[in-house]
Amino acid sequence: MWLWDAGLHKTGFIVTEKVRYEFRAESYNVLNHPAPNGIDNGVFDGTFGIINSVYQPTSGSQRNLQLALRLLF
Repeated sequence: MWLWDAGLHKTGFIVTEKVRYEFRAESYNVLNHPAPNGIDNGVFDGTFGIINSVYQPTSGSQRNLQLALRLLF
């Protein structure tokens, strides 16, 4: 199972001598892979190894993207 989070940010966009801004982009579960939950581990069951349910690791959503712009003065 691969759960990748990624983030990019760029600092230093200068507007004036004392004012600049920063851009930030973050993504959670970039590859959009579900995470297995409730795997049956009873060796002598007929349902051994079957995944009963799947949950998404970031607040129930498949992929979460967020953007931010911050003004520094």
